[in-house]
Amino acid sequence: MVTKPRDESIGLRGDGNPRLLKKGMDYSMEKRYQKRTQWSYYAIFMLLGLAGAALGPSLPSLAGGTDSTLTEIGNIFPFRAGAYLLGSWIVGHLYDRFPGNLVLKVSLLLMGVALFFVPLMTRLVGLVIVLIIMGLGIGALDVGGNTLLLWAMSDHPQSAMNALHFFYGLGSFLSPLILAAALQFRGGIQLGYWFYGALTLPVFLVMLPLPSPHPPAGAGEGLNKASVFQADFKYPLLLIAIFYFLYVGVEVGFGGWIYTYALQTNLATETTAALLTSIFWGAFTLSRLFSIPLAARLKPKSVLGLDLMGALVSLSLILLWPSSKFALWAGAVGLGFAIASVFPTMLTFANRHLHLKGKETSWLFVSAGLGAMFTPWFMSRFVAGTFPLMIIIILLAALVLACFLYGALLLWSRKEKGTQE
Repeated sequence: MVTKPRDESIGLRGDGNPRLLKKGMDYSMEKRYQKRTQWSYYAIFMLLGLAGAALGPSLPSLAGGTDSTLTEIGNIFPFRAGAYLLGSWIVGHLYDRFPGNLVLKVSLLLMGVALFFVPLMTRLVGLVIVLIIMGLGIGALDVGGNTLLLWAMSDHPQSAMNALHFFYGLGSFLSPLILAAALQFRGGIQLGYWFYGALTLPVFLVMLPLPSPHPPAGAGEGLNKASVFQADFKYPLLLIAIFYFLYVGVEVGFGGWIYTYALQTNLATETTAALLTSIFWGAFTLSRLFSIPLAARLKPKSVLGLDLMGALVSLSLILLWPSSKFALWAGAVGLGFAIASVFPTMLTFANRHLHLKGKETSWLFVSAGLGAMFTPWFMSRFVAGTFPLMIIIILLAALVLACFLYGALLLWSRKEKGTQE
């Protein structure tokens, strides 16, 4: 059997199936490379989960190490979030101009080095600088992993995307446990952070020989073809970006403030409020696992419809029965299960209709990052007030607006399908 020479990239075969193209590579070898690429991205997202969830549990230790108060150490969050947004925006253009895996590997090393230095900082300004570097790397990896996986797994991206975000959730779930073990074993967080940083090295080495994915044929043309949508709604990408702003605000806002809300309403003690938060994220992670086989059987629009309906019901339970502990717990568990697959599924929906390139994907992540910054901050204006239920009203209002945007996207997708036929 004679194999034709191929460029070193990932594209589409003539029959529409994904391939990793490399000179002299037969189909079975292509499939092995594709699997290695897929699992490398999963490993990166587990590392992202470990790194992203490490900051909250380590705040007291970082405050002590830098001789700062908890109020002062809390100022690091906007700096890291701003760096994440900057990294997300800049790197989207890089993935369109350079081999994707090269950009990904540089970003991975950047995050790994920053993780090693975090517990070594003895001044707050030094810690801020290191966290800015880490935020840049995390933003670049987040955009890159999502974009490159869509390109590499274009035959069944929905299941792959849900699996990718499951591994992020798994890393987020394990991170506090690993840091707690480090505190018990050595009395500090250094070992935990160094463990996270060391894990980046084997992933980097596995990725070294892997060829980079490239956009499928027609990528970036979806916006030009969406004339019907542009005539009715002006900018389809803008609607999806606003959807992400609202959705991520709900996810981060609920996860960040449900502990305080439970205390303010006297529905939980400090111990049970912490357990409530853990249950929410546990349901979130478990749902992402269940969504992997579900995504292979249902269309993205069906999954999104079920997710949004479940989220509305869950938040409504808390709002309608504000003094009920059962409603609070049921709402938290239900919301965790309902919203877990929204992010990857909407990304699949957007890519299916707009054929996203790195630049377009980066704008979606910037919008999501802005939602993660704004909504929790806006909710903080009401948490310490006399009407803490206002934060549930804010979340429910954001979710209702997201549902309206989703309805608009469904209308467009039907019109687009009609014009193509």
